[in-house]
Amino acid sequence: EGLSQKLGAALRAVEELPADCPVVFTDAYDVLFTQGESAMRKAFDAIKADLVFSAECGCWPQVTRDRGKTCRDEYPPSPTPYRYLNSGSWAGRASVAAKFLRAIGADATSVDFHKLNDQEL
Repeated sequence: EGLSQKLGAALRAVEELPADCPVVFTDAYDVLFTQGESAMRKAFDAIKADLVFSAECGCWPQVTRDRGKTCRDEYPPSPTPYRYLNSGSWAGRASVAAKFLRAIGADATSVDFHKLNDQEL
């Protein structure tokens, strides 16, 4: 019904990995990797962050409801055009990813959680 089931699947996957294992998650058909594993690992390590999300210029799905006004009003300014968090791809160490996924409720078994749209968590 919703799109949150992939979060539970991601949590189960990262819990099986060594804590420091780097993980790249993507959920879309429209993702193209232009670099290999070593280049991606080097770029992730250079960022020096525990968890990194992709971002985009548009605020989905709110842009379809109020032409993005909600997001423009609530999100802080950004130094780049990519102001809005995109849950469709992220990278981090397995232990950090698991902690994040648990914090947003990916380990929930309630029917209500599984009806949620991950784009709005």
